[in-house]
Amino acid sequence: NTVYYVLKQMLLGKLHAMPVSPDTPVNIVPGDYVADLIVRACEREEALGRIFHLTCPPQAAPTAGELAEHVRVWANQTLMTRIPKMVFLPAPFLRKAGAAYNHTSQAGKKKGKLHDLVMLMPYFFAQQEFDRTNTDQILSLPCPAWRDYIDRLLEFACRKNFMRQSGMTVFEQALVRRGSTRYPIRYYDITKDGICQVTGPVVNGRISRILDAFYAWGIRKGDRIALTGINSVDYLALEQAIGLAGAVSVPIYYTTPAREASVLLEKSGASWFFVGDQRMLGAVDEIDTSARIVGFSVCRDGVRSPGRDKDAEPWTVMAWEAFLSEGDHGQSGGKELFPSPDPEDLATIRYTSGTTGEPKGVMFNYAQLAWMGEVMTALVSWEDRNRPMRYLSFLPLSHVVEGILASYAPYYMLTQVDYYFLNDFGALTDALPKVRPTIFFSVPRFYEKVWDQASSNVLGKMWLASSDEKKDPAGRAVLGKLLRYAVLKKAGIDQCRQLIVGSAPVSEKLLLHFRELGIEIYNAYGQTEAPLITINRIGDNVIPTIGTPLPETFVSVQEDGELIVEGPQVALGYYGLETETIVNGTLKTGDLGIIHENGHITLNGRKKDFIITAYGKNISIPKLEERLKDISGVSEAVLIGENRPYCTALLWMENGPDEEDGLEERLSGEIERLNETLSHPEQIRKFRVIRRPLSIKEGELTPNLKVKRGNVQEHFSEEIERMYGGGGL
Repeated sequence: NTVYYVLKQMLLGKLHAMPVSPDTPVNIVPGDYVADLIVRACEREEALGRIFHLTCPPQAAPTAGELAEHVRVWANQTLMTRIPKMVFLPAPFLRKAGAAYNHTSQAGKKKGKLHDLVMLMPYFFAQQEFDRTNTDQILSLPCPAWRDYIDRLLEFACRKNFMRQSGMTVFEQALVRRGSTRYPIRYYDITKDGICQVTGPVVNGRISRILDAFYAWGIRKGDRIALTGINSVDYLALEQAIGLAGAVSVPIYYTTPAREASVLLEKSGASWFFVGDQRMLGAVDEIDTSARIVGFSVCRDGVRSPGRDKDAEPWTVMAWEAFLSEGDHGQSGGKELFPSPDPEDLATIRYTSGTTGEPKGVMFNYAQLAWMGEVMTALVSWEDRNRPMRYLSFLPLSHVVEGILASYAPYYMLTQVDYYFLNDFGALTDALPKVRPTIFFSVPRFYEKVWDQASSNVLGKMWLASSDEKKDPAGRAVLGKLLRYAVLKKAGIDQCRQLIVGSAPVSEKLLLHFRELGIEIYNAYGQTEAPLITINRIGDNVIPTIGTPLPETFVSVQEDGELIVEGPQVALGYYGLETETIVNGTLKTGDLGIIHENGHITLNGRKKDFIITAYGKNISIPKLEERLKDISGVSEAVLIGENRPYCTALLWMENGPDEEDGLEERLSGEIERLNETLSHPEQIRKFRVIRRPLSIKEGELTPNLKVKRGNVQEHFSEEIERMYGGGGL
């Protein structure tokens, strides 16, 4: 711990001088080496009655000067952060000052960085020499040289953010972090009425009250608790309470149709269903479940609903305050009422979106949640994770990326965090300029809209028109700088130090457009069964790859090109289902890909994402649909062609098909130009612009807005058949 503190202050650029000589030996020793010596001592009879100093011999230890310089070089190469050379100013008188300070009572006083440094003074001047005679003669295990392990120590310490490895669950870790005064976590609800701040201790108080109510109502470890709702502090508090109780959370998308929610409640065996969204609550009559339903957040007052048939008794969705008040009359202990869950205990069931069939419940245990929250810290640059952070949560918290990766990561960062919840997904463009997050994750559609707006304004058109840099490279550079500033400022992401895209395939063309403008967007890849597998990193952003694997994650390619993943983030399996997709921590992704020599991975679509035409030609669905969506104004495209003589497409427009004169003529020209870049079997021979928007209610979109291709083809079968019945584009 002594060395850790000094190393971290050096890496943060906050420790420029040391009050010792550069020749001062640093007494560090690897923990596994010490453990091996202890085992040997216990196994040898001649060790009985002897004293062993399990320390580092002088020849294997660094001096203060050697260690400081090595750390400086390592930080420059690995963390891409420059720290100054250490200045050594021997000041032996500080040894007595440190000893006197340590003997002075500091109880009740606020401790800062000076306190920590002065506390270490006696260590810096100790200059002990340890007799290793017994260790060398009887245990005879050479100590590794410090240069052989120091890089691994630094990498581990930085990945763990120099935090004490406590073994707590992510929910217990969050409880502690919310109580911090040095590194506070503050929450904000963004509603139509404004922004409301809630401090970490206040959230802890809310959670404690929920836990008291859980205990009073008989909710115990292992119970399945379903919840749905808009992103809010109330949702966070409820979900955190479920984890602290050792129960199993079952998040359900708030846009899920009531009938489908009934299926998920039955499949998961949920005994309680907490509803925090008016839309779901309005359809509560259609929910067929034995689970007790409680309204929370926007539904605090509860709703009385009629019975499902004329003979059934009327029943009431329990009001939030009524649920909580039950705990006010019982034991008041919050977290202390519940035993801590074991790392291997089931923590959550996350249902897939069901694009290819019935939703499946993906299981994760408590150890996995902690690992995923912790590893996200390592994906943020060293400098960024050690300065104040602002994050905007707007994707549904039932989504694995938002609900697991983003929600838990702040608790493993020793910095001030301001966490904003957007209650209305549709208000994102208004919320971003108010929050100005420092890190931002979104689906491709957000970046597509930003680019569409940028390329259609006057400045954007001028910049695009100046694409021939030979004519006026300096003028183009100035235009690009102005456009970049305008784009980022208007979108509210001008303070972002890392822009991440994921959850769906993103256009290579789009990423290159932003890069040309000087804006880097980092592509990431994961699945519900493994929320994050690879990501492009700062300083290593290779377009159009999906990046390199996370720590402790291994990706391989089968003979047929399918990507296979092994790692701590791979789910335990599907709840109540046997599967060959997930076996002993190994996931068959169903995605085809290539692993390059530099470790980056390129996706080539899904094994099932190919159309086989009537002529036996394999056509990649994602490839063509992404290129169709690159056409200005096209918001969604569905490729048709399975067992057909040629490919066709259904298109949906961003602003509706009736708001542009000559739309079909323009699209015909755009698609003809696209066809020039495609092989003959891939070319789009006909298309139809669909006037009715795709709908979740009609089963054409999943709750997280992915297209259900089978349902779309069934619902628009007449339009499809007309494309194969004659006529041109």
